[in-house]
Amino acid sequence: MKKSPESVEELLGEVRSLVIKKSGSIPKEISTVCPNITLLALHATNFLRDNTVTKRTTFPNLSTLQIVVSNEECLQMIGKWKMPSLKYLELTISRHFSPAIFLQEIGKGLISLQLVDTLRPIRLFDGIWSALPEVRYFGISMLGHYISGLPKPPPDHPLRTISNRELPIYNIWRRNLMDVVDTWTGIECISDTHSWEEVQQEILELERSKYHISKHGCDDSNNIVCPRCIYGARAHCERRNVRYEDAFGRIWAEYKQGYTLREK
Repeated sequence: MKKSPESVEELLGEVRSLVIKKSGSIPKEISTVCPNITLLALHATNFLRDNTVTKRTTFPNLSTLQIVVSNEECLQMIGKWKMPSLKYLELTISRHFSPAIFLQEIGKGLISLQLVDTLRPIRLFDGIWSALPEVRYFGISMLGHYISGLPKPPPDHPLRTISNRELPIYNIWRRNLMDVVDTWTGIECISDTHSWEEVQQEILELERSKYHISKHGCDDSNNIVCPRCIYGARAHCERRNVRYEDAFGRIWAEYKQGYTLREK
């Protein structure tokens, strides 16, 4: 039988997940006090202080890192940490700066990246796919309206899933994702932010009426989830044998089958 921790130090050594939410400095002892964490969620606006974590910080077992940051220097400092086991990164930026240097520092071993900018459309930098050679799952917020200019992953890149990380009401970005389906090779799944429950009746009505849609021309001025945009995105993906999931990982056919069974 495994011996129970007898001291605070031993107890902290057993910690696997750590969430830090503060605007001040982060103690530099984190990596030594909690050396075995596998998940670190860091919501810090600015932690560049004399007693903060440094570029010598090592997290040998850290596989999942979630960051909300508003300071480019902080992000670059995290990029200097030693995280040899890092596989999953969720990065939210709340200021106008590029994560390019950071991703070039830590991206080689990632298999999943979620990238969100809360203030502006993200610009993918040249060389992003060589910086992320193993990424299979890529979640991203609004890229704007320049889809044709995006750097495309090479044909042999392992990327298979694109995840919409914008609010469900941003229908323009949902439609732009369909251009990604058309132009990026290897994509097998689009993961969206809506739930089938919230558009169920409208989708059923569109199916009953045999409504045909290629691209629906609504805008985002009404601040609502557009069922026709979702219907069109689903149809677009189906024509290209791409799986189109809601926020819970279900395609429409799976949800509809469960819905039908529940109604009986």
